[in-house]
Parts: sequence; structure tokens; C-alpha cells
Amino acid sequence: MRRIAHLMHRWVGLGAFLWLAVLGLTGIVLDHHEWSWFRQYPVTQAFASEQMMREQVKGTLLRQFALNPDNTRQMIAGGERGLWRTSDGGENWASVAYNGADGTPRLLAMFNDLTSPWDRVWIATDQGLWRVEGAQGLAREVVLPGRLINFLGQDEQSGALLGVVDHSQAFIFDPVLQTVSWVPLPEAVENLPDISLARLLQDWHVGQGLFDGTLTLLWNDIAGAALVILGVTGFFFWFLPRRWQGKRGPKLSTRRSTLRWLFRLHGPTLGLFVFIPVITLSLSGIFLDHARPLIPYLKEISLSQTILPGSYDLSDFDGEVHAIIPGLEQDTFWIATRLGLLKTSPGGKTWTYDPETPLPVQQLVGHPHVNYRDGVAFMGTHGGPNFIKLERGGPWAKVEGLGLRLMFQDAARIGDSWVYKSSGGFFTGGLLSDIRPFAFSQPNVEGMPIGLMIEDLHTGMMITTGFIWVNDLAAILAIILSVTGLINWWHRKWA
Repeated sequence: MRRIAHLMHRWVGLGAFLWLAVLGLTGIVLDHHEWSWFRQYPVTQAFASEQMMREQVKGTLLRQFALNPDNTRQMIAGGERGLWRTSDGGENWASVAYNGADGTPRLLAMFNDLTSPWDRVWIATDQGLWRVEGAQGLAREVVLPGRLINFLGQDEQSGALLGVVDHSQAFIFDPVLQTVSWVPLPEAVENLPDISLARLLQDWHVGQGLFDGTLTLLWNDIAGAALVILGVTGFFFWFLPRRWQGKRGPKLSTRRSTLRWLFRLHGPTLGLFVFIPVITLSLSGIFLDHARPLIPYLKEISLSQTILPGSYDLSDFDGEVHAIIPGLEQDTFWIATRLGLLKTSPGGKTWTYDPETPLPVQQLVGHPHVNYRDGVAFMGTHGGPNFIKLERGGPWAKVEGLGLRLMFQDAARIGDSWVYKSSGGFFTGGLLSDIRPFAFSQPNVEGMPIGLMIEDLHTGMMITTGFIWVNDLAAILAIILSVTGLINWWHRKWA
């Protein structure tokens, strides 16, 4: 057994370490969506896959928008790469600068103010809350400078802005008094649902689900970096003795010392430390490569809250708050989280899981995307479906008949109809039906964000659609390396 494990570990490692290093490095980047360069640094589109060009490159340049309700040919829109303005239906666009900003802020949410729709457009960015006039002028900072605001909406009754900072804390901004108040976080959440095995595997792979806060993400980062270091140290542990054989080189004691410390760094230090995260990343990676056919089966495997890791009791909200919607009573809200919607009590001190959450996100993969525009709540997920809530106390209704598998990134009311933005472009129609494409050209911006290229490389789509099977093989080889490495260490210890 020892001899077989040794041979398998050596030749599997030499054959797989390069691609495992690529998966490790690209995985670290993909886990950190908050890095600005990931979303903004441009690279050529030449290596983008057909799917990436169709669903991401063209569809994510403009993520959020605001239309002039009196002239729908006038729009101000943007995303992570900038902010633009058009007055002729998208035939010509002009860049809009952020006054005094450090570089180009990443635009994460925007909408027309209800009381002054085209004169005052609110913009949430990774550098705080900004405001701009739709027709002209620069964007100007308002409040929370330097803070990442990932969600922004407006209470149609009070006029207050509702937002979320860094996916961790909800706030209320009074635009008249220019004051910010914070929604208190609860010590515990009641009635949380059980989750599915599909949800757990997805969370493991993206750095959630094992520990509270960002500890799982840190653990995944260490595992990704370790895949690179393990490959390099393993290669040199194999290569150097062959390099030195029969040739001049360092003296014998130096050779022994070098090989000893290469082994100790490779096996007893890094190898043992990342054994479990490499296994979980590999298994969850195989699942995500084939998620669509596997989800119907794995979502039926329910895991009780009593056996789940501590991160599923939501005792720590670091990275868990995605949106805030006004509730039925004053000072009550719905808070969108990774496990669904939570109802708050007056003052927000008690949060309870809302079983009326339309998407069973605790069973599926991905996160619910929630928006609140002009008194209407929108909820959807990548691949669909979409739901809307017309009244605060009313039920969620499913948007039928779209023929689309795309969630709404943004929406705006224009008279009796609506305009929507998804990764497939702009659409218009009613709230529940008659939704059709809305012709609106986008700014002509060359290249694509480097993050999209890294995503294409990580999934293997850059090479071919069938490359997921190579990724599966790499994941299986990583598991074999982990197990055989453990066997080898058991016999050699610190050497």
C-alpha cells in the first residue's frame, strides 16, 4: 500500500499540478468580488467563450439604469466599469465622472428619486452614496464615503433610502435631514429553515457555510494558494535529486537539508493543513460543474439546523445581508439573506425567517437577487424564475411567459408600464406578462473585465464547453493526491 501510494502521489502530482495551480489561483480571485480590479481592469475579448460573450460581457456593462419618465430616450446607466448618459436612445453615450472619486467607483445600485425622478438620481457604489442629475452634471458624493453599498432602495411612504453596507449592515438614510440610522442586528434568528445538500456544496465552494463570517473564505483562499505551493514544492522535491545526480552542485549536507525542508513544507505543514478544504473544494467543484442535472436530486436531501455548521444559524451577519425592503408596519423590514427573507420586529431587534419567501434558496444554489422599486419588490435568481410583490401585505406572484431564464437586475416604472434590465439586455412590458425586448444600444466600450476572463479560465469554458470533464478529473486527482499524501506522511512523518 505504501509503495502504491508513493508512486500514485508522485505521478499524479506531476501530471496534475499545473492545472490545479490554475484552479487554485483563479478560485481565489473569483471568491473576492469586492476587489475593484477584478471587475474593472480591461482585457481583450479575444479569448472569451461564446457563452461568456452572450451572457456576461455584453450583458453586464450596464447593470443599473435610470430613465427620464417624460422621455424614455434619455437614460443614465452604468455598472462596475463606469457611468454613462445618453439623450438619443443609446445611439451616443457620454461618460459621467464622479466628482473627487478615487478612480472609478463601482456602481452597484441606482434609481430615480420618487419625488424628483430625473433631477435626482441616487447611486450606490463601493465608495459610498452619490447623487447625480439625470440630464447633466457630475455625480457628487452624499454620505458614507469609502463604504461599499451593495443595495439601495426607497421607501415610497417616507421617502427614506434603504441600503446595505458591505453585505453586513442595513441602514436608513433621510435625504432631507441627511442623517443615517442603522438597523440593529439581532442576537439570534428564529425559525430558520433546514437546507439542502445542494445549498451546502455551493456554499463550501464559494467560501461560505463552514464557519461564521469570512473564515470559510479565508480557509478556501489558503487552500487555493496551497495548491500552487504544493505543486511547486512537490515538483522540486522530485526534480532536484535528478538535477544533482552525476553533476556538480551543492554539497551533500545542503542537498539533504533542502530536500528535508521541501518535504516538511509540502507534506507535514501545508498538506495536512489543507487536507479537508481541498477535499471539500474538489467535491463541491464537481457538483457545480454538473449542477443543473444534480440539483433536482440533491435539493431533496435535507440537512437539519441541528447538525449544520454554526454559519447557518446567522449569529454573525458578516457578508450575509443582501437587501432590505420596507415591512408592513413602521420600522419593520424584510431582510434578504443567503437563506431567504427574514422579517424584523419593530426596531429590528428580532428577526424571523419568512416561510413565504418565494424562492426556496435554502434548497437551491446561488443567491436571491432582490430589488425594491416604486413600491414593488422584485426577487429572482440566475436562471430564473422571477417573482414580484405588488403590495407590502400581498403575496408573491411568479412572472410567467417570459421565455427567458434571466433575473431582473434593475427595473423602473414608466407610466403604466415597466422597463427591466437583465444580462440579456433591456425589456419592457407589464409586471406579470407581455414582457418583450426594449431596443436600447449600449456604450461602445472595448474589452471585458479581467474577472470574466478568469471565470472563463476557471470553468474551462475558455478552452471548450467540454472542459468541465477535465476539471472533474483534476478534482478527482486532487482528492487522490490528498489521500496518498496523507498515507506517505504517516509513514515518513517529518522525515
